[in-house]
Amino acid sequence: MTGFIPTVGVYTAVGTGPVGECEMALTKASRSFRGAAQLVYDSERAGGYLKEVCSACEAGDKATAQRALRQAINELETARAGLRIGMD
Repeated sequence: MTGFIPTVGVYTAVGTGPVGECEMALTKASRSFRGAAQLVYDSERAGGYLKEVCSACEAGDKATAQRALRQAINELETARAGLRIGMD
């Protein structure tokens, strides 16, 4: 998962991509668009929930898989909404 640390005027997100090859550190000054750090944070949280879905499926726990999938979808929808706001 990612570490999202809001500080005075600076947002830092450090995480790895889905395959582990993407390492990024974003500050308010170096972001390519507004909300990029929050987008990374929401996407990484969704990835964590998808891992829970996989684990629940392997364990045969349908209820937990459904709950984790709903949470992953919610995080991705939050990320998409933030991306649209950031592009405006």
